[in-house]
Formats: sequence, C-alpha cells, structure tokens
Amino acid sequence: EYEFFLIIYPGRLHRMNEKLLTRIKEYIIELNKGLLPYINKPCIFIGHSIGSVISFSLAREMIETENKGYLIKLLVEMGRGPPHLQGLS
Repeated sequence: EYEFFLIIYPGRLHRMNEKLLTRIKEYIIELNKGLLPYINKPCIFIGHSIGSVISFSLAREMIETENKGYLIKLLVEMGRGPPHLQGLS
C-alpha cells in the first residue's frame, strides 16, 4: 500500500503568488523536514523535468540525513537525463 503526495512548487497552481525558487538545495532541506511526519511506509518518488532533479536530490538528502531514506523503494525520473549523470559529457 502506498500513499501519494503531490509537491507543488512556489509559483505554480495555488502557490502562484509565492516567491519563486532560486536555490534547490534550500528547498530540498525544507521538503526533507516538511515530509518527515508524513512518510511512514515504503514510498516511490516520481519526478518529471525539474521534478526529477528535485526528487533525486530529496531522496539523496533523506538518505544522507538518515531521515527515513530507507523507506524510498523506487525512484522514477522522466523528461530529463538521469540526474546522477548531469554534468558528464
């Protein structure tokens, strides 16, 4: 059994009037703390385009900070090259 959570970035949908993201790292730290109370069973992260960078970075942050990273069972990235290979040519 899985639960689904949709992350809506500032400047999108009902958050249109909020300040846009300028630093992904700060947003990842905020998401990591904010999701802590909600992730309590195995989860799958799915990201599209910039969401693939954010979901990959969030998964890595959760693992590095030992914040329930062990519950991430699958990471699906689409609409962008693999985030772990960015910068390699």
